[in-house]
Amino acid sequence: MEKQEYETQFLGFNPKAFTDAVYNAKYDYVHNAVRVLYEFLKAKFPGVDHRRLLKGSEGLRKQILESAEKICDKLEVYISRNVFVIPENVTLEEDAVHLDGDATGSDEKRVDSELLLLESQIRSIASGLAHCSEEKRKLESTIDSYQSVLDAIRKLEEMQQGVDVDLVTCKGVTAASDLVAAVQTV
Repeated sequence: MEKQEYETQFLGFNPKAFTDAVYNAKYDYVHNAVRVLYEFLKAKFPGVDHRRLLKGSEGLRKQILESAEKICDKLEVYISRNVFVIPENVTLEEDAVHLDGDATGSDEKRVDSELLLLESQIRSIASGLAHCSEEKRKLESTIDSYQSVLDAIRKLEEMQQGVDVDLVTCKGVTAASDLVAAVQTV
């Protein structure tokens, strides 16, 4: 039986399909967030050329996706090596009849072996949780960066009131540059 089929049988789901679903969700969230930001900026700054906003939004989307892609690739490798792994000494119950050798080992040895396996799984899960915690910290940092961008946009809105459109356009370009710089640091 192929490894992927055996993993699916053992885990009750296909690990590759899981990581693909995470990737697709990430893509959808980024795409939707940038689209909402573009619509917001277009509505709040009607004097700014919508093609410039669209170009900036697309650049932002591309940069976010490139950063997120690297993180997802690392996560996929980590998960496939450390989380969704079938230990070598584990055989599914329905496959046990195909094993060669004496099946009458001592119960104590079997229990000891199961304990070692469980300890190994607990260590793997703990390591995975630590990695997930680090990824959560990174995402929270990204959210903080986005919040800073939104704060800058709010300041621009306040500054726009009663100000000439050309000045607003210049400040909008500066804010867009700040937005790109903030995303690049992520």
